[in-house]
Amino acid sequence: KPAFVLDDDNKLKLVNSPVPNYPICSAYSVGDQGQVQRFDGHFARMMCRAQILLFDRSALFSFITLRIDWNPRLLSKLYFAAAPRVATLREGEPGHDRSRRITGALVTELSRQVESIGARFLLTGKKDELAADIGFDAIRSMGVIASPIDMPSKSEEPMMHFLRDSHYTEYGHQRVVDQILPDLEKLIREFQPAGREDL
Repeated sequence: KPAFVLDDDNKLKLVNSPVPNYPICSAYSVGDQGQVQRFDGHFARMMCRAQILLFDRSALFSFITLRIDWNPRLLSKLYFAAAPRVATLREGEPGHDRSRRITGALVTELSRQVESIGARFLLTGKKDELAADIGFDAIRSMGVIASPIDMPSKSEEPMMHFLRDSHYTEYGHQRVVDQILPDLEKLIREFQPAGREDL
């Protein structure tokens, strides 16, 4: 995918666009200086090719594996052996501040673009992820309205997502809507033109 980095003036700069025709089973990321660099290894490429042959091209293999009561953590490890990810940076680690500044710049620019067409911008996401990726002080300093989502209790969590799938179930979507709806209604009321109570 294309990616944004910050230039010397702390302005967003698009890199890796248009996207080159990368070889199959390869993984890339943007380095500290904005350069695109490959970070997968021989083992990841081998696992990726095996996954393509078995999971992606064998309906019988997929049918069998999806009906076995797998350990979700084991499945995740197997999957990401073939699709390596850049490690999530924790506060204080090298690159964490740069990552936060890029995320903040992206949110600021997105908010500016939305409001330039006469709409309003509402930022939402899991509370712990918003705190880690941007920080609520930074969000407030941008003048952005945020509606964070609290994580469900352990008893609710299995109902939030489909089995072995990160997408929300109908219950999960409803729980998210219930949390952001008050902020959304407040934003709509503030944006409503005078004398138009029907909007």
